[in-house]
Amino acid sequence: MARNLKYLCRDELIAFSPSLVRENLFSLIAGVPSVESMPYTFQFFVTGDDLSKKLMRVVDGVSKLLIKRFGSKCRSYSRDYTAYVLASSEAILEPEQGSRETLRIDTYFILNIYQEELKAKFSLPRFPAARMGGRTFIGEEALELASSLHSLLESSQNMSDKELAEAIERLASGERVQVKPQKSRASIKSSPAKA
Repeated sequence: MARNLKYLCRDELIAFSPSLVRENLFSLIAGVPSVESMPYTFQFFVTGDDLSKKLMRVVDGVSKLLIKRFGSKCRSYSRDYTAYVLASSEAILEPEQGSRETLRIDTYFILNIYQEELKAKFSLPRFPAARMGGRTFIGEEALELASSLHSLLESSQNMSDKELAEAIERLASGERVQVKPQKSRASIKSSPAKA
């Protein structure tokens, strides 16, 4: 039996191990679910303006935090299209024993000359923008969403996957997820004593 099964998808040859195919047999037969149906998918749409650049820096930090937290359970890849580049990071969460969810961050780097066309394609009034859980965030709201996700992941090193999944669900439903800043022991010891 071959070590890997291969199939052609969107002009790319993707290799899957037999165990991965068995685990995902239903989704292979039924078809890949749309992005909107995935509860842990964040989409960011950026161009060349200053606010987009700020948003890109925060999303880049989110990708680095995913790698730090999930290690080998995280992967990143990109695809070039005519009007944009799509960069994605995915990490596997296991909120319950035997269950697996994918936390995915998609960033669309949109070329300026295609902005109007892609506003229509993605049903967005302007860029930068973000989508999560069926909700759309425009301008500063998109930056705020990315910052909230960054703060959540930054403080998640001691969280279980279940706690992280619950926090992401609250974020998706529009709740503000309060993240308590963690002081290091060194900063606590070096604080001056009050007289």
